[in-house]
Amino acid sequence: MNKIDEKNNRIVVGTAVGDALNKTVKVMIERRTAHPVYGKIMTLSANRLVHDESNVCKKGDKVSISSIRPKSKNKTWQLVEVLNSSKDI
Repeated sequence: MNKIDEKNNRIVVGTAVGDALNKTVKVMIERRTAHPVYGKIMTLSANRLVHDESNVCKKGDKVSISSIRPKSKNKTWQLVEVLNSSKDI
């Protein structure tokens, strides 16, 4: 992979939910947060388009991604590494 700047980059872990596009993977990021009034723990998810230069990521993989400057209108994340392949599961 390309060397990623350490400056102001956010690194998160998510699951690849789509790999139909060329050099792009759709990744679902889940986070747990408490409801502001009731205190119930909720799981919130967000889908992000991630730049995958070498097309190594497949649907179902657990991946680590980092924020970057925009590559296109919707792609502002880059694949850092594939943590668990869907073949391993």
